[in-house]
Amino acid sequence: MEALYAELQGRDAGLGERRLWAEALKLMLFDARHYWRGQSAQGVHRNSYVLEAAFDDLVRCGPMLRHCCDYLSLDADWISEEFIKWCESVAGSRGDV
Repeated sequence: MEALYAELQGRDAGLGERRLWAEALKLMLFDARHYWRGQSAQGVHRNSYVLEAAFDDLVRCGPMLRHCCDYLSLDADWISEEFIKWCESVAGSRGDV
């Protein structure tokens, strides 16, 4: 029984940390989307540096995105590219490319 418990515990090792990094990435995407749309986000004014920093980091595949992605074993370049595609699709649908 102890061996099974140790195996399960090992499988869950780092799960809380991964959830934390996933939430950090989620918040970065949330803030960047709101910046792109010119909207305030969760009490943060639309012209806030926080939103702009998230946007810039995602578009430039910067250190914040790379750090989160490293902990989550995700491809930061792919996330950046997909975010840029999303921005272009939103801009195109509004008519202000």
